[in-house]
Amino acid sequence: MNLQSDSAQKIYLDIISRSSSRINDLINDRLFISHEPESIPEQYSIYRLIEDALVTINDRIVLKNITVRKVYSTQDCRAMVNKQKINIALCNLMVSAIERMEKDKGALTLVTKSIKGKCVIEIQDNGYGFRKKSLRDGIKSYFTHKWEGFNLGLSAALDILRSSHIKVDLQSEEGKGTSFILSFLGSQYSEKLF
Repeated sequence: MNLQSDSAQKIYLDIISRSSSRINDLINDRLFISHEPESIPEQYSIYRLIEDALVTINDRIVLKNITVRKVYSTQDCRAMVNKQKINIALCNLMVSAIERMEKDKGALTLVTKSIKGKCVIEIQDNGYGFRKKSLRDGIKSYFTHKWEGFNLGLSAALDILRSSHIKVDLQSEEGKGTSFILSFLGSQYSEKLF
């Protein structure tokens, strides 16, 4: 019995299981959005939201041997959000970043900071980036809901963030990487983390 092979199979099965669960959540959200009242947002720690997303996608990080760099503000930020939807959005942005990076060479950098008193999360990768036309089309589609050029997970993430009143800025350079900068309205910095 090859233990290394068994370990790799377990990682793949975990990825399939978690991805299936995320797809199910996305489909249910799309199918029933018009039939369910909008859930009431609650105040959550941005730090905790990022950490929960990292736990969810850890198998992807391990599989591609991605380095995760955390550049967190010493103060936590709390924002009014729907935790489940934001978790899906953050996971999808991070998975999209991981998919654009080379195995054993990727670095996922997660930054939290305050800009004009608002909480900001920046998700950076050192992957392939977007071609200028794809980036332009993606930004345009962000406002038109057409989503040409972006994968389904990334499209769903941007849709969730937009509906949650989270401003998204996208910076990308082909061959150098991409940054998604999320600005949370109605957020505030609170207690010191460390």
